[in-house]
Amino acid sequence: MKNNFFGPYFFAISKILKGEPIKDLEKIRLRCNESFYLAGKNKISKRVHSFDKIALQISYFANAENLILLGRKPCDVYKDILSEDMPLDDIRDLGRILLEQEVLAYKSGESFIQKYFPGDIFLGENFLS
Repeated sequence: MKNNFFGPYFFAISKILKGEPIKDLEKIRLRCNESFYLAGKNKISKRVHSFDKIALQISYFANAENLILLGRKPCDVYKDILSEDMPLDDIRDLGRILLEQEVLAYKSGESFIQKYFPGDIFLGENFLS
C-alpha cells in the first residue's frame, strides 16, 4: 500500500457506513494527517501538500453521516448543499456511494488518494460542526 497513513480514518469510515457512530472522528483524521506530515517532513523539506476535491468530499460526507449517527437531523447537516435539483436522500446516497467505493478501494490499495497522491495529500478539513 503506497499510503497507509490514513488506514485508521478509513477504518472509522467503514464503521460509520455500518451504522456505528465515531465520537472522535475528527481526532482520528487529524492524527492521520499529522503522522503523514511528520513522515514527509524529514524526507523532503519542500513537499507540497494539497487539498483534493475527492479528499474533501470524503471528509465532508464522513463527517456528515457521523453527525447524523450522533443524533443530528440530516436536513440540518446537509442544509448548505440542499437544493430542489438534489433532494436530501439523493445527496446522502451519493455520499455513501463515494465513501463505500473509497473504503473498498483503500483496502485494496487502489483508492484515488493512494493512486494520485501517494504522499502529498491531507484529508480535508471538517467543515461541519
